[in-house]
Amino acid sequence: MRGTQAAVYDGDQPGTCTLEIAKTGAGAAIRAATGSEHACREYCGGNGSFEGDYLPLAAACEPTAVQRTRTAFQSLYDRKDYAKAEATLAPLYRSCLATSSFSDEGAIRNDYAITQHRLGDDAECLQALAPYRGDANRSDEAIADGMSPAIVDDYLGVIRAARTNLKLCGHGAAG
Repeated sequence: MRGTQAAVYDGDQPGTCTLEIAKTGAGAAIRAATGSEHACREYCGGNGSFEGDYLPLAAACEPTAVQRTRTAFQSLYDRKDYAKAEATLAPLYRSCLATSSFSDEGAIRNDYAITQHRLGDDAECLQALAPYRGDANRSDEAIADGMSPAIVDDYLGVIRAARTNLKLCGHGAAG
């Protein structure tokens, strides 16, 4: 790394992809340097990109911690101990969504929403699912049109769960 630029190596030699790395308030923004956009795209294929804003991962948001928390949540939820289930899942909902994959975020939001519904708080349920309202009102075909085949099934799984939960929580237009 030199200044704000870093070369991506091909084996033990620097390749033609150069990254611009800039500190942000909470993490770092990474972009392809001007002139190396095409070379950098070669590393990710047609459906991927490394460009974006990167945040540090809190200990509670590490994959093993998330899995442990979600397993504990599911056990409590299955026993209908909704208050404890909510208390278990709430830290993930409040602290980990920004650093979660879209599928993990969708699972957490849907679990949190249905738990809020079970606790009688449909307003909070709807708030948790707000990012999915637009797509919940579209057909699967309309959503999938133009979406990468690599992620469409996972995303539709999130949206289908959100449609069900939105209906349960009183958003009649879902579906």
